[in-house]
Amino acid sequence: MLANLYIKNFALIDDLTLCLEPGLNIFTGETGAGKSIIMESLSLALGARSSASVVRSGQTCCVISAEFDITKISEVNKTLETLCIPAENSTLILRREIDNSGKSRAFANDTPLTLLALNEITQNLADIHTQNEHQLLLETSFQRKFLDAYGSLEKYTAEISKKYYELKELKDSQAALELSFAQKERLIDLYSFQLKEIAEANLKPSEDLELENTLPLLKNASKLKDNCEMARKALYSGETPALSAITQTIKNLEALHNSSGAMSEELDNTRNAYYMLESALDGINTFADKLEIDPEKLQEVMERLELIKKLKKKYAPTIEEIATYEEKIKAQLETLQKSEESSLELTKKIEKNSTELNKLCTKLSELRLKTGQKLAKAVETEIQELGMKKARFAITLTKEQEVQNYGIDKVDFIFSANPGEELKPIKSIASGGELSRLMLGLKTALSNVYGSPVLIFDEIDSGVGGPTGQAIGKKLKALSKERQILCITHLPQIAAFGDTNYAVFKTQKNGKTITEVKKLSQENKIDEIAKMLSGNKITQTALNHAKELIENSNSLRNSI
Repeated sequence: MLANLYIKNFALIDDLTLCLEPGLNIFTGETGAGKSIIMESLSLALGARSSASVVRSGQTCCVISAEFDITKISEVNKTLETLCIPAENSTLILRREIDNSGKSRAFANDTPLTLLALNEITQNLADIHTQNEHQLLLETSFQRKFLDAYGSLEKYTAEISKKYYELKELKDSQAALELSFAQKERLIDLYSFQLKEIAEANLKPSEDLELENTLPLLKNASKLKDNCEMARKALYSGETPALSAITQTIKNLEALHNSSGAMSEELDNTRNAYYMLESALDGINTFADKLEIDPEKLQEVMERLELIKKLKKKYAPTIEEIATYEEKIKAQLETLQKSEESSLELTKKIEKNSTELNKLCTKLSELRLKTGQKLAKAVETEIQELGMKKARFAITLTKEQEVQNYGIDKVDFIFSANPGEELKPIKSIASGGELSRLMLGLKTALSNVYGSPVLIFDEIDSGVGGPTGQAIGKKLKALSKERQILCITHLPQIAAFGDTNYAVFKTQKNGKTITEVKKLSQENKIDEIAKMLSGNKITQTALNHAKELIENSNSLRNSI
């Protein structure tokens, strides 16, 4: 579960620490108070893409830290072990730092890692449902991916994608063989020149970073040496060297201590100061010895960096990607040079690859059909429990005209909200409220077979009213028995179900607007729900209604 969330200098948040609880955590507050900002910061900690715009105005960087208890999350523990990241006391602390230029750094238990590795860790840790995800539900690609996730079919789609692009490369190579003689010669000349240019550069991994670190030392070597010499003289060989003065002080303090027994602590501190300055002197000398005043080497480094910059501009943005491009055009050049010999071999490979790809697609299609029937039944049950008692839900598969990188199936979620209505694609007929319940039904069905221990819902209640809100609240409460739920809501009917409630609000600090969060007591929870019912003005009627909602939610909890 998510135990603590720390946010500093993020959007409207100045410095915020949230202690989260197990079960259903509800966040309420006025529109624009900053509720979604909190969830956005959490998504960054989990590996979402960042930008400079998230850094609070006037600050140089922002920090988000999320602390998780991963005692019972075996998949995350295995991933951490694979990445050699320690997790003492089954605690995982994810930290993102983003500066105002947009640069981002990620850490897991203080170990630096790439965003790819961070996402590998968090894929089994938390699932965030954003407000925009309602609209994603209308896209057939999202529906297909959801179906595959429910059936754990991603390994098949990955294999199909690999085969699909292998086949595409083979067909591209075959197309290259069919070029005219003049076109072939032009491409051979171009690839030969490019390979020669890259080979002559003899690029090494991370060479550009090393050179960029070396350049300032070479540029400023003379000034740095002078600074080192001045520091050395001040410590050791000047008119009044610090080490000599401290040595004399030590002798004086030793005399005082020997004759009176006093000054023991002062003597120890002075000796420690001497050792520290002596160590500093060693460091200064070591650093000074490494400095080179070498105009020729400086010129070499500058020219080398300029060459690397030129190659990056021509071929790829990084040295590693230039190496990948080099391998690619080597293969293409070889294909062009051996076009006649390769033609028959390529045809055989294409036929073999096509057969294997078609078999994989047929197998995946059969699995999707079975999975679709199970998912449709599960979702239909869920949405009926969410107030659409006569609603029907199904999943159809139709064949694409050609094999795609995801298979041969076009997936459509079809839906009917009322008896007698024909099942139609949800993008044609579902209202905002129906989409909200469909999404919650899908998330619930997925979590029952492959659930993240932490589920975050940002306004899952969009477009629904009070009675439906109560059904959604009950469903969220049921989900929270097996996992931790964080939910932003504007509906008091949902807020009443919270095990722990938080109020999000804006305040003024040093003339600036900031977002703050307050964990609510039971009495505060009643007041907050009363405000939601009466438009921020607490009346006795609203208080009575709030208490009634909470009592009703407690009764419904017992039936879960």
